[in-house]
Formats: sequence, C-alpha cells, structure tokens
Amino acid sequence: MSRNASSRRNFLRASCGVLACGGAQALFPQLGLIPSALAQSVPATGYKALVCLYLAGGNDSWNLLMPGGGNAWNLYRDARNGVYATGNTSGLALPAANGTGFIANQTTPAAIGINGNAYGVNPFCPELAQLYNEGRLAFLPNIGSLVEPITRATYSGSGARRRPPQLYSHNDQTSLWHTGGNNLQATRGWGGMVAGRTSKLASEMSGLPPVITLSGQTRFLNGTSTISTPLFPFTLSTSSTSPAASLIEYGISNRNANQFQTARQSYLDELLEAASPQPFTDEYRSLVTRSIELANDVINPAFATIATDDPVNAPFNGLSGNNLYSQLRQIARMIKVSTDASLANPINANRQVFFVSIGGWDTHDNQISSIGATGHHGRLQVVSQAVNAFFRSMQAIGQANNVTLFSASEFGRTINSNGNGSDHAWGGVQFAVGGAVNGGIYGRYPSIALNNSLTNPVAGSDPTQGECFSRGQFLPTTAVDQLGATLARWMGVADSDLPSIFANIDNFASGPYANAAATPTFAHFSRTIPGLMNGI
Repeated sequence: MSRNASSRRNFLRASCGVLACGGAQALFPQLGLIPSALAQSVPATGYKALVCLYLAGGNDSWNLLMPGGGNAWNLYRDARNGVYATGNTSGLALPAANGTGFIANQTTPAAIGINGNAYGVNPFCPELAQLYNEGRLAFLPNIGSLVEPITRATYSGSGARRRPPQLYSHNDQTSLWHTGGNNLQATRGWGGMVAGRTSKLASEMSGLPPVITLSGQTRFLNGTSTISTPLFPFTLSTSSTSPAASLIEYGISNRNANQFQTARQSYLDELLEAASPQPFTDEYRSLVTRSIELANDVINPAFATIATDDPVNAPFNGLSGNNLYSQLRQIARMIKVSTDASLANPINANRQVFFVSIGGWDTHDNQISSIGATGHHGRLQVVSQAVNAFFRSMQAIGQANNVTLFSASEFGRTINSNGNGSDHAWGGVQFAVGGAVNGGIYGRYPSIALNNSLTNPVAGSDPTQGECFSRGQFLPTTAVDQLGATLARWMGVADSDLPSIFANIDNFASGPYANAAATPTFAHFSRTIPGLMNGI
C-alpha cells in the first residue's frame, strides 16, 4: 500500500473517530478560522460593522417593492397575471397602494404606499415601510451581477458584451454575489477582503477574527489581510449561554478529562497528524487549542457580562420562532461586547463583517397560497420584523450610525407567473438599513412590463428605466460591485484599493460602455452609488 493511501486511510479513520465521539459540529466550522489568529491589517478608526442578510433561493423582490398605483401599477398587474385572488390563484400581483382592485377577504391587502404612492411596499412589511419613511432604509431596484453595463441589443450577437457566467444558477450566482466579480473559482469574498483591509490585528481583539457568520461557512467572509494572511470566518450559534462553539469535551487544556475525552483527544491528534504533515501538525494543534480557548475564555464569558435587561437581550416580543431574528439578536450581542467599554470587554473591535441567511425564496410553487402571511408573504414578514428589531436594538445601544445591514439574493424572479409561482431571472430589488443610510430609491425602477426594450417599447412604459426579456427577466441597471464598493468605502477602504477587491468596478465608471450613449439604461456611471451612504 502506498504512503498516500495509508495516510488517507488514517485520515478517514481519525475523522470517523472524531464523529463517533461527538463534538464534530463544533470542531469543523472553527477549523476554517485557524489562520485568522495570525491575521494583520491596517486598522481604521472608530467602529463600523456590515451585516449581510442573504435571502437564499432568489427572492421575488418585485413583490417587495412594486409600483404604487396608476398606469405603472396597471402594467405590473397585467404582467404578473393579475391580482392574486380566490378566483385567480395564478396571479402574482398585489393590490395597489391606494387600494385599487382590493376586494375584502378575497385578495391580499393593498400595498403600503411610500413617496406619495409612487411605490408600494409589500403589505406584510410595515416595519420596512416605516424605516423607509424615517429615512433609514434605501431600496436598490434592479441590481444584479454584471461584468460591464449591458443592454438587450448588446446581450448577444457579434457585438455582445461580457456577461456573468451561468445566469439563473443558484450556486453560481450566489458565488458572484459573494465574491464581487465574474470568476466562479474565486475563493475570497468581498466581505472578507473589506474586513481584512480595515480591521485591527486579531491579536488586539483577543484572537477574534473580524468576520463572523451565524449561517455556516460562506465565501463572502473569506479574505486576506494587507500582508496576505488568510482570513476565515468565526462561527457563532444563536445560543444565549454558549454562542461560540467549544471543544471542551475533547479535554484540551486538561479540562475535566475523563476516559471519553482522552479518546476524543487521541482521535483529534491523529486527525491533525493525518491532515497536516510535519512540521505543521504541532502548529495546527496549537492554533486549534487557541481557537477553542477563544470560545471558552473570551466569547462566551463576554456575552455573560451583558445585563439581562440590556436592549440586545430584548425578548422576542412576538418573534418567537423567527430564526432570522435569533441570528440578528446574536449579532447585536456581539456588537455590544465588541464596543461597550463599560463591560468587562476583552474584544474591543473596530471593524466587523457579519453574515446571516434565511431560506425559502425559491418560489416556483405556492408563492402566494392565501391572502394571509403564508408563502412568500410569510418570508417577507419574517424579514421585516427581524430587521426592524435589530435596527431598534442598535438605536438603543447607540450604534445605529455605525452598523449597516444590507440584503442580497442570487437573482430576482420572472415577472409573469408559471401558474403557481415564479422562476429564476436576473435583476432584483435589494435594500440597505442603518443610521448612516440615506433613505430613498437608488437606481432605476423599471416599468414592470414583459419583453420591454429600447427598440420595441411596451405601450405606456419607459424602457430607458430598464429592459427585460419575454418573461420579465430584467437586465440589471446597477451592479453588485457598485453596492459592495459603496459599503467598502463607508467601512474605510481607500478608493484606490477598490479594484483589488472588485476587479470589474471600473467597467462601470469608465471605459467604452460606461456612458449613457453606450448604455442608456444604466443608473450610475461611477464606482460607488452616489448619496447612498453618509461620509463617502
């Protein structure tokens, strides 16, 4: 038997031993952060944090923000197969903000009007509408992955421009949202790269990396410091008492050792030996130990110092069972122990990037299944309530101006109905919330009409606001890179450093297609989205 085969056998045997002994769920997510204990970067001043809220599956965001009324709503209604009602269950449209078309107990409630009913917010999202009216929420219509500005005329054919690979693919478009480019093989995400360029040394934060996930490992948080040291996310759970996963049951540091812990420790040592040949084994073992001690000696004790009646420990107040709120509440606690000097606080962070996610957005079936908060409506209600609760907790602890939450989803969905739901498309609506966010609509909200184009406009529409294909698959008029670059600048990344994170950013600011004559539908010919964030 070859040495490689023998090593592989030993590796698998040790892995099975670890699994059999328990605690693997705590071990493997944290192995990714091991190198982060050595991460270094040039720190920015003060404290700021980004929170990426990922809506996994492709949110039908044209029913989050829709036309409020008038002819724009009529086009929307017709394109969405009519208003959903007991007699039209294939319809995806919602009643207009002024109530036009609303039939009590037969259709969903009318949309909530904003901007004088120019737009309507989904009726199950009153909290998001309120945040918008307070000037703390911004909508970004028709945003999506792009390589460079594009129109229907330049989508294909001899003069075609570059476009993202594997459009309409969940996995591939998720990767492009997370990495800010068009390379599906990229392993570093723009959230991790932003954190790596602005955060203090991990050693100044008791070894805690500035990238933290509550929803599993994600490429979005992978990055490097300014000295090219790998940066990987730390995993938190939603537990109130032990938010950081621990391997105390492995007997590391001789804590409460017993015969089972001794066996677990033996298997762990063998696993490390098989996975990492000398001279790395000892260093990996040491780093694993330090990662575990970070949980046992820093994170969990720090959370325990938060007063029971602190706003970040607020009860669910009707949000029981809202897993997204559980994730966001844990982020609020981490922000508290990272910034509040009155606590016995060993973290003292200056920059943090968080990741949370919620699924259920791949609504090919039963998108609207009743007039109540079910299906897509129910998902949006969960988001609206959780985001509002998180923002209010940031206000209560004085961090609202320093924390920005933004939504993301791999793509929008088709405007017309497939009979029971909607299918994969391209551009969609996202939002950003925070004290530093200037509320409003940023970008171009298109006429919601099928098969609209500059060369063959739909009657009564304005195709210069955005074009789409036959089922309403909108070509984005704002790039993911532009949103990412805007938030990166707010976090403290130098403008000159943006191309090292977003390789395509200058395709939208300069070059042959970054002008109204070449791409008349594109919203902002600039690296960042003008006016979205204070201070940039």
